[in-house]
Amino acid sequence: MGQSLIAQLLNICRKHGNVSILTRCELQELLSSGAEGRVIGAKVRCERSHESVDIHASLGVILATGGFSQNQVMRDTYLRIVPAEAAGAKMVTMADWSLAARGDVGVALQVGERLGADSAQLDQVWGIPTRIDFAEGRIMEGKVTEAMFAISKPFSFVVDGDGRRFFSESQPYGPAVRAMYERAKENTKATVFWLIFDSTYMQEYPPRGLENSCSIDVAVNLGRLFRSDTIDDLAKQILEPDHHLQSTVVEWNEMCENGHDKYFHRGEDRYQQFIGDPDVTPNPCMGPVKESPFYAMKIFPGDAGTRGGLLTDEFARVLGKSGIAIPGLYAGGNASVALLESQGAGTTLAPAMTEGFIAVSNMLSVAIGAGAR
Repeated sequence: MGQSLIAQLLNICRKHGNVSILTRCELQELLSSGAEGRVIGAKVRCERSHESVDIHASLGVILATGGFSQNQVMRDTYLRIVPAEAAGAKMVTMADWSLAARGDVGVALQVGERLGADSAQLDQVWGIPTRIDFAEGRIMEGKVTEAMFAISKPFSFVVDGDGRRFFSESQPYGPAVRAMYERAKENTKATVFWLIFDSTYMQEYPPRGLENSCSIDVAVNLGRLFRSDTIDDLAKQILEPDHHLQSTVVEWNEMCENGHDKYFHRGEDRYQQFIGDPDVTPNPCMGPVKESPFYAMKIFPGDAGTRGGLLTDEFARVLGKSGIAIPGLYAGGNASVALLESQGAGTTLAPAMTEGFIAVSNMLSVAIGAGAR
């Protein structure tokens, strides 16, 4: 994500020739001094040398290390979908569901809090539904990929662990994941989600890695994909005995005849119509699930990162618990609280770039005695 932007910024740094870029280095702690606790640098550990190095920064430090999507302990603390002690709870929230970079482990929040930094929105994510990636080399490891397009196509629908639908599968990915979180909070038995689809779907929109019968057989044998000639037998493989999948299929197919989802209005706005299949009528997002064999694959309430982080002011300065800025400490991107509510593409990249510009501008203003401290 954002590779083109990163490439352009890297090119600018190289053109100027006075920017040092250290890779494979882990931030361990922030350095501070004086009674006011001004941040004057950072201690980092470099993988190549296996040594810790103190890097001093006369104007300040900007934390832009992402959120904590890949830190399971922090996910359990802040993103738990159902209480740990909930009877019958089958799902909490897993780092394995996330599309975020492996280095997204919450280091900014950890080092910031050691200096008394405040934080907010730690229970929120940039939600994107995910699924097992069936591509060769990834399916064996259980790696995930986005599922936003897979769940939006006709001839399919998503159910919970009871076999019931609970949201419009073609809605934007952020609200879709929020719907999954809410469903899990409502019913601890309903905390496993499945995409149910038929052979028409498999023929028209095969998930990557399932383009032929051989790859489908491999996925089934590995337990990554479930298949059966009947809905009832498919349900026995994935759901509890008291499921409602059969009645859900019957009602879904009836609604597909006139193209109206009377419960969740799937395919009734322009976004959903765009993400569906224009060749399917009368509703591009609805198609009956009636052609065997039938399939089921797990859908996870995944994410592209967390939305919460260090609390900052209008100058991108990190605020302490007292509401006063910590001198010399700045944050941006997913290391700080999200600026935008929208989950459209780019709503993390643009704010991160802007916050970086604001932070450096404030550093320079402070250095010449003209700005907020």
